[in-house]
Amino acid sequence: MATITETVKNPFASRNPRPALEDLLDLVSERDQIRFARLDNSLLEGGAFRELYYYGTSWGWAVRYRHGRQTLMTIHFLPGRVEVTVALSERQAEMVARDRTWPALWKKTLKELLAQNRIKWFRVPMKTNSDVTSLMKAAQQKIAAAEQRRGSG
Repeated sequence: MATITETVKNPFASRNPRPALEDLLDLVSERDQIRFARLDNSLLEGGAFRELYYYGTSWGWAVRYRHGRQTLMTIHFLPGRVEVTVALSERQAEMVARDRTWPALWKKTLKELLAQNRIKWFRVPMKTNSDVTSLMKAAQQKIAAAEQRRGSG
C-alpha cells in the first residue's frame, strides 16, 4: 500500500507556518468535512483532547486525539483525501479482526499485520460514514480499556 506522502503532495509538510484546523479542512470535500465533524464531536464528547501536531516533513501537520497520555488516533488531511492512523495494541487488533461489524478491508489488513507481528499503528482511509462509525467505536474501546486499567490499578 502506498503511503499518503507517496501519492499526494502535502501542502503543510513544513513546520512553519503552523496551519489552523480550518486550513487543513479546506483541503478536503464538504462530505469529508462533515465526516470529520462527526468523528471530532464524538471524540471530544467521549473525553478526548484534540491538538494539531507536527509529524515531520513526511507527514506534516495533522489532528491528533489523546485521552490522558494515550494517543487514540491521528487524522491526516491532504488535497481530496483523509486518512486516519489508529494506535492499536495487539489485543485490540485481534478484537477488531474478529468483529463482524468492522470493514472487511480493515480486518484483512489487520490479520496480515498480526501474522507479521507488525501491529502498532493502523492507517485507514476515511471515505464513508461506516468508516467514521468504526473509528468512533475504536476510540470508545480504547478509552474504555484505559479507564478500566486506571480503575483496577
